[in-house]
Amino acid sequence: MINEMNKNWTDFVDINKLRETINKRKIYIWGAYEQGKYIYDFLIKNKFSVSAFIDSKKCGNCFGDLQVYEPKILKQGGGRDKFVIIPLTRREEILSFLNENGYEENSDYIYIDYDVTIISVSGYYSDYNGNVIISNGRIDCVNIKFTGYNNKVFIGSKFRVDGSIQIELKYGSTIKFGSNFRCCNDYIYIENGAVYLGDNCSVGHDSYICSRETLVIGNSFTVTSNLYLVCEKNAPINIGNDCMLSDGIRIRSDNGHSIFDMIEEKNLSLCNEQYVKIGNHVWIGMATTILFNSDIGEGSVIGANSLVKGEFPPNCIIAGNAAKVIRENIKWDRRNNLKFNEFIGNL
Repeated sequence: MINEMNKNWTDFVDINKLRETINKRKIYIWGAYEQGKYIYDFLIKNKFSVSAFIDSKKCGNCFGDLQVYEPKILKQGGGRDKFVIIPLTRREEILSFLNENGYEENSDYIYIDYDVTIISVSGYYSDYNGNVIISNGRIDCVNIKFTGYNNKVFIGSKFRVDGSIQIELKYGSTIKFGSNFRCCNDYIYIENGAVYLGDNCSVGHDSYICSRETLVIGNSFTVTSNLYLVCEKNAPINIGNDCMLSDGIRIRSDNGHSIFDMIEEKNLSLCNEQYVKIGNHVWIGMATTILFNSDIGEGSVIGANSLVKGEFPPNCIIAGNAAKVIRENIKWDRRNNLKFNEFIGNL
């Protein structure tokens, strides 16, 4: 199986710039195995000529149509007449060997496996691999890790961190924070996906957000603490404006594992479509779990400890395990102890 890092690189790399960097030097691929073959095929498709593979365990043999050599062949002439592409997990001994023999990263070799961590943000950051941070002013107590290429972070004005926040983006992911975002000791993980957070959002302490698809959260979204939200591949999540989540909410947009019917010989977990949709102005009570293919109508309330799956109408109270509608034709307000005429007067 081809790893995501190598796919990410072939999607990102500027062929014309790569050709200019190599500049008629002989190309060597370090690693005579599946990942190396993937990079070889990519280069041949784009009309590059590959000279050989480097692999100390397979030297003296052929891999495909090419000879496999020991690393020491790279000592002859160094980066003056050779260019090395390495589709392996980053290893210090390979880096040391190349650097000690006069090779410079990005000029004489490309190590596709790449990550970098940024511990504070001040306006703008970019690197050679297309990773970008754009923020409105300086932000401390933030840990942003980029793995791979073409990851983007956009941070709006008045971004506030109580404690710290860790954000990890992999393989061409994007996160966009609206203005006046507040967080506290939270972790956001995005792998080949996107997260869009609206204005005036607050995510309470010890929350975990993971996205491998597109996750959209509207304006004025609030979480007390301990949110666990997983947006899986091909299973987007869309949460509307002014949603209020209590403590310990669990939201997941796919089944996570497979369940088989052994009589009918089929996977019961397969669906044509998977998603979670939560309308505007929904209040979710503590310790509620929302499963995939749930569609919560706007203005609704979900009772504490509910297990929710399915489609529910707007302006209703949902509760139970499994959850069902227990009351209809309701509206709610964030303010407590309101009299009805006070509530109506503010509509």
